[in-house]
Amino acid sequence: MKSVAAFTLMAASLLAQNYVQKVVELKHIEPETVLRLMAMGSPSKDGYAAQLRANKELGIVTIYGLPNDVEQIAANIAAIDKPRPGSAGNRNLDFRVYMLAAARSTANGAGLPGEIEPVASELRSSLGYTEIKLLDTAIFRMRQNERSEARGSLPCQVGETASKGRPCNYQVIVRAGGLRGAKPTLTVEGLSFNANFASDGPDRVVAINTSFDVAAGQKVVIGKSSIDGADRSLVLVVTARAVD
Repeated sequence: MKSVAAFTLMAASLLAQNYVQKVVELKHIEPETVLRLMAMGSPSKDGYAAQLRANKELGIVTIYGLPNDVEQIAANIAAIDKPRPGSAGNRNLDFRVYMLAAARSTANGAGLPGEIEPVASELRSSLGYTEIKLLDTAIFRMRQNERSEARGSLPCQVGETASKGRPCNYQVIVRAGGLRGAKPTLTVEGLSFNANFASDGPDRVVAINTSFDVAAGQKVVIGKSSIDGADRSLVLVVTARAVD
């Protein structure tokens, strides 16, 4: 029995030496969609299964297995990584993410651009915020069915004695889908927002991950997260339009 087990381990070790790894960058679909659609864990002709790992933030899928299996899976992924049917070509987009500080007392930040004021009025009436300020705007010039990323910092420390000079760093990752309809509607297959807010104690981490549709000229509130309890919140508002 021990000799059989030892032989099995040796065979597995030798096989592992022949394994290769390949990273596939996705252009049109989410990594999790690939994992759902692919036949996961099915053994190869040698009886060993290739492994797939998805990274949503980077928009990639990593394949690990025998060379023939890896190339076949990569080819299958390429076959399904296509624009959605009915999308209107591959047009240029102006996509904007407005980061607002909404408070029931005082909010740090700048005045609001005119196009966001109607959304701010609705937030004041529906959620009881008395002051809403603009922290920053991430502007994306991208094509539909593409992924883009922006980084920056916000003037948003929490607490009167918070460490001075420490920025609140943020990252926004957008994966745009296709445009549909006479009044173009953009499908955003994934938007990920992450920020670290400096505070008197441990930094407050804010994360918003969502997917949604936004029509041309529409302002959509896609997420809200508390910054320092019930008083102050970070609100994300997006707009999108085709520019060609």
